[in-house]
Amino acid sequence: MIKLFLIFNLYQNSLHTELSNEILDNLKVIFKKLESIEDEPESIEIFPDQGGSFINEIYLVTTSKKDKFVLKIENPHWPREKTENEVTNLNFIRRHTTIPVPKIHAYETVIGSSLIGHEYILMSYMKGKPLNHEFDRIYKNPITYHKILSQLADYLSQLKKHQFQAPGALSCLDLTMLKCPVEFANMESANPCSDFADYAMRWLQYYLKEMQNLETSDHPNARFFQKYIPMLERLTRKDLSFLNHFKETFPLSHQDFVMKNILVDNDTITAILDWEWSGAAPSEFESKTGCDFLKEPKDYKIFNFLLEQKGVKGFFEPPSSNRQFFYQLVENLYSLISCYEWKVGKLKHSAKFLNQKLEQRRVRESKNFNMDFYVQEICQSLDKNLKILIDEIP
Repeated sequence: MIKLFLIFNLYQNSLHTELSNEILDNLKVIFKKLESIEDEPESIEIFPDQGGSFINEIYLVTTSKKDKFVLKIENPHWPREKTENEVTNLNFIRRHTTIPVPKIHAYETVIGSSLIGHEYILMSYMKGKPLNHEFDRIYKNPITYHKILSQLADYLSQLKKHQFQAPGALSCLDLTMLKCPVEFANMESANPCSDFADYAMRWLQYYLKEMQNLETSDHPNARFFQKYIPMLERLTRKDLSFLNHFKETFPLSHQDFVMKNILVDNDTITAILDWEWSGAAPSEFESKTGCDFLKEPKDYKIFNFLLEQKGVKGFFEPPSSNRQFFYQLVENLYSLISCYEWKVGKLKHSAKFLNQKLEQRRVRESKNFNMDFYVQEICQSLDKNLKILIDEIP
């Protein structure tokens, strides 16, 4: 693990240096075309750590007048859609809310025509430090912590006021329609989801395809894929409408509302970053995928009260039992495929992410963590859940 990590870091550093030297001159051409910037870039460097970006390359661009901008080089495994989604979300948020987000100055979604040879977003620099870097200081002061929670509740409530009839990504600023959620499961789909059952089916079909691609490989869990592929094939022929809720709406969600994406300056939130995965999502997603700034039961109660004051009810209500069952199934499928440092198939783009998650698991569960035992537990859960779903769904 350490050797792989060092090799990866050396590769990343050389990539950063190569990109920096390559794009600085081309950035000068981009800056000259922008009416919003009356200066030219003087230097470009690896962006100081703001919590870590597992997927993209982030640079700090400084002009001759010492103004700062952020250049985000997008991962090529998501051509166009992730960049377009972040740009659309940032423009929408700036227009319809008071949430502090960067201003977009320029972006390109087609590598072939990009002036710097990469898909990118050039945006304003937002001052502040990641909340996870400042959290210990803030949490020790109840007044400061409460002030931070109040601001976060306000920003979340502004998101939740925008409700949709199905899960999906914003297609335009006037909200006339949605498109596919920007996720692994929709990488090859042109049609938006019709409801939660459709959304769930796409995830099952995605993991089925991943297992089919890896079945004959030397993946450590390939022997299990051979067992679960026929079961998933049967399940994907079932009707999943039992997962739908009557008259359900899907609120606008950040989908990664965590401390590393929240900048603070003393006791003020200065920015909410990384909107590339955002869109309309099931109401339970925001609390399931974020809110790591809440540590104790009392913190949850305080935050829930603040949200209710802003009109957001039931933010921490658990999913229905049917959906909890589905979420557990999907988590097990993901874990079975990605619990090793695996880099084949569509998941290869997140090798760095998976490696770090594995190390976090080992730290959390002690260095005596046994991967074989962990996989065995996953399979026991899959055996039970898949059998129930296959047998009970008509």
